[in-house]
Amino acid sequence: MHVRKLQRLGTTTIVVSLPRKWVKERGLKQGDVVYIEEGIDSITLHTSDKAKQSLRVTINAEMEPNPESLARLVTASYLQGYDEVRVVSQSGLLQEQIDEILAAVERLPGFEVLEQTSNWLTIQGIVDPARFTVDSIIKRMQVMISAMISASIDAVIEGMPEKAAEVSRVETKVDELYFLVVRQLLLSIRNPSLARVIGIDSVPAVTGYRMVSKSLEEIGDYALAISRESLNIKRRGRSIDREILTQIMTIGEEVSTIFGRAVNAFLTLDFKLISSVFQEIPALSEKIVKLEAELLEKIKDPQSLISFRLVLRYISEMLDQCRIIAEVAVNKFVRIDSKICVTEVL
Repeated sequence: MHVRKLQRLGTTTIVVSLPRKWVKERGLKQGDVVYIEEGIDSITLHTSDKAKQSLRVTINAEMEPNPESLARLVTASYLQGYDEVRVVSQSGLLQEQIDEILAAVERLPGFEVLEQTSNWLTIQGIVDPARFTVDSIIKRMQVMISAMISASIDAVIEGMPEKAAEVSRVETKVDELYFLVVRQLLLSIRNPSLARVIGIDSVPAVTGYRMVSKSLEEIGDYALAISRESLNIKRRGRSIDREILTQIMTIGEEVSTIFGRAVNAFLTLDFKLISSVFQEIPALSEKIVKLEAELLEKIKDPQSLISFRLVLRYISEMLDQCRIIAEVAVNKFVRIDSKICVTEVL
């Protein structure tokens, strides 16, 4: 670490000298332009304008010809924040490879195929990342997943296959938003100026948002699993005690409410709301345990019993993810000054 004293130049300008070795290694001289990037409590000096830099990654399909692997590499390149992805093969891309890559691109918001020949594919980001704050994407995911939870429970209670199909359609959109959140977060690490624009104020914030977005995506997956199990229940056509169905509906409504509160608590940092989530989860977990015991007594068909126990298990998993969101909210809360917590440097 180099220590420097601030010096005044003229009446308004404060200057600091640069380490001679650093200047020499980069071939800088008097009059050259450097770029200052402001962090939360630091500045970073660059010899070029990072904000204007675009990054491209080239994937050699001859070194890894497996179509699914190529699709994963394209998806990973998107998540890592690359502006352009080229998939190349001197011997020519196979149709199976192209199909898998194009299917992957369809799931990546703001990514489109720019150029396609027999030997290469060029994919480029076409959306300005500064347009989307991470909070707005998280909120949109929450709204969509809440609808998924309601529809999946309806599919179980009323035996409505169209509801299950609706959940599947929405889940695809939720996955797209999840990919977008992860890309935004990784871009914010690379570009602190963008981080401030999209609402990321620190590296710990990136970790927290990453955990919350993953929990949201997991809850969406559990809603999808419930909707798929509803199709098995309907196919068997067994008559189920209406009281049990009513209890499942009530539990579904309660988990949806807790989910909404957990996400809002994370976004607003309302500590009373955060605390209420922690208080409500154990009571609902106990209801689920009691209902499962009731299922064992009242449902005699083994396959139907398995299906309904799976539904309750998926709801329990949703609650676990809500708890994670609330825990991240607490961690986020203590990083800011409030009437409850005040930080100071010792």
